[in-house]
Amino acid sequence: MSEGWKKKYCISIVFDEEYEFFFLGIENTQSVEYNGPITDSVHKLLKKELGESDGPSNHWLYSVYIAEDRKNVMDYFSEVKNVTALSERIIHMAKNQKLREILQ
Repeated sequence: MSEGWKKKYCISIVFDEEYEFFFLGIENTQSVEYNGPITDSVHKLLKKELGESDGPSNHWLYSVYIAEDRKNVMDYFSEVKNVTALSERIIHMAKNQKLREILQ
């Protein structure tokens, strides 16, 4: 990984300013782009552990869209099962020892 990423990441849920979509991911804690994206080998390990993603960037180690338009976002949060599933996914990411090892 790029030196700027080392041990400086967080799990984030991000909404665009108009609430048109939201996604879940792992980003650097400064929320800025670093020179040099993460390596393909790290991204492959993250995908193996967390599932398919929208791909790495200089800003995100891992990201996946949950809902892609305002109606879907509102529908998503109106279902308790969706909120529970999202919470469980975040907890899984936060407690995942293998994920921590990948990101060291």
